[in-house]
Amino acid sequence: MPCASERGLAMEPSVPPQQTIPLEDQPVVSPSPILDQPQRGMTSLIEALVSRTDALFSGDRGYDAPTGSYVALGGRAILRRQRDDGSEFEPVTRVRLNLPRTEERLKLLVDRDIENLSKSTAQRETEVQAGVAERDDNPYLALRAVAAERLGIGLTADAGVRLRRADLDPFVRLHAERIFAWRGWSIPLSETLLWRESDHGSAATELAFLYPLSQRHALALISNATWRHSLGGFDLGQTASLFWRTSERSVAAAELVVIGHTEPQTEVTAFSAALRYRRLLHRDWLVFELRPQLTYPRDKDFRAIPSFTLQLEAWFGSNYVDKVLH
Repeated sequence: MPCASERGLAMEPSVPPQQTIPLEDQPVVSPSPILDQPQRGMTSLIEALVSRTDALFSGDRGYDAPTGSYVALGGRAILRRQRDDGSEFEPVTRVRLNLPRTEERLKLLVDRDIENLSKSTAQRETEVQAGVAERDDNPYLALRAVAAERLGIGLTADAGVRLRRADLDPFVRLHAERIFAWRGWSIPLSETLLWRESDHGSAATELAFLYPLSQRHALALISNATWRHSLGGFDLGQTASLFWRTSERSVAAAELVVIGHTEPQTEVTAFSAALRYRRLLHRDWLVFELRPQLTYPRDKDFRAIPSFTLQLEAWFGSNYVDKVLH
């Protein structure tokens, strides 16, 4: 899940300074009224999970955090047994630039895995191992328009192309999110509509419940359902995560994932268990992640498929990019 270019990236604190992460451990971020309002009184741990603005949590999910310009470069090695399709390496390439003179309403995006907008890395890996999704290593280039906030709802619209080897794959993506607060719980609700030429349309709904157990521990329950035109049904996912901050520069999580579908019949297609550890290795820009995972796919009689992921990310924040743009 964490996680959180989103997942580092820091926001204006809404809790006392002693509860926040030291400034030197975080890159710069722009405040977001949508996310700040329901976070009043929450712990910094929950704030990072909700806003996806902490490098320790962000990982892939942080790409859509309400932050300034940044570039993230790195690589991910997924180690498996040879009989389980062997090991593989994936580049990590994320670029998000606030275009000048647009008041941060227009952004340039570069990323990979176009559907990994809200799903955790553990869930995506479970889907790949279960054969219900292909690993998408094709980069895409897009422009994002950020709409004015209305009724506490954040709206974005992306238009661009996925760069495949043979040709270009145009796409349009709309994303809406609102965060509710209830008796200490933070409840993000989002809807993502995606159309691309190669796969027609899909609509993904995500509902999460996050709760601070202490200043260093948090619980996250995340449900998502994705309707696909090509299937005429839904892909379903449920993730339960327990996060704990092991130090001011590291965080760990235990994640349980169950996925299924509704067509041709409703059934569980796989489940998995993963441990995740992320750490700032150097100042606020070099992040390392370890993730051992066991996946149990239905098409392999729920036999365990072990994997071990190592990931290294170098972050370059708005202070660096501004000098290039101006």
